[in-house]
Amino acid sequence: AGRPLLSRKELFDIYTGEQIDSGKKSCAFALEFMAEDHTLTQQEVDSVMKQIIDRVSIRLQATLRS
Repeated sequence: AGRPLLSRKELFDIYTGEQIDSGKKSCAFALEFMAEDHTLTQQEVDSVMKQIIDRVSIRLQATLRS
């Protein structure tokens, strides 16, 4: 999901403390987007983010925390 505009992804934190339901984890990712031929618009980044969130939600039953 999100390719080719997703140029880098990094899992930088996993939290399993009291504020997270038992058996669940809170994972934090840093994502970097880039196009070689143009400057990305906010709309392009938003579209790719939606694709990533939708795919992760389906495949891993993950939810996005606010």
